[in-house]
Amino acid sequence: MKPIWILILIAILVGIMFWSIGGSEITDEAPYYIKKVIGETTTVTIKNTAINVEVARSDSARAKGLSGRSKLVEGKGMLFVFSEASVYPFTMKEMLFPIDIIWIADEKIVYIEHNAQPGVENIIPEAAASYVLEVKGGVAVRYGWQVGDPVIVTFDKN
Repeated sequence: MKPIWILILIAILVGIMFWSIGGSEITDEAPYYIKKVIGETTTVTIKNTAINVEVARSDSARAKGLSGRSKLVEGKGMLFVFSEASVYPFTMKEMLFPIDIIWIADEKIVYIEHNAQPGVENIIPEAAASYVLEVKGGVAVRYGWQVGDPVIVTFDKN
């Protein structure tokens, strides 16, 4: 087989792989699908609304979070996973767009910071949490999420 045919075959196989995981819709969501292939993801469901999220478990992943990204598509987000419940402050120091930050403990919302703006530092929740969810700004209001709402976190089997 000539080298050009090998490259074409590889390109076709990569295309099929992306298409099979939803890549037929790849536009501004490409970073999410790339993470889907190489990183951990999960689904967070709040009041019958499912959000597909990237998971940040390590200190370095939690420190980076969504900073440096130009936007976040509705229906996507990031879930910060902690080994124990505590009061975890968040910062918007290097963020480029507003987000809603939702602190979660015992399978329910315990605190929400609506439309946290870029540049704001030390957003401190009023309750301890074991998970923190970041979604596009305004999503919590749009879906009517409130403190006390049930939350289901379903980790993918990848």
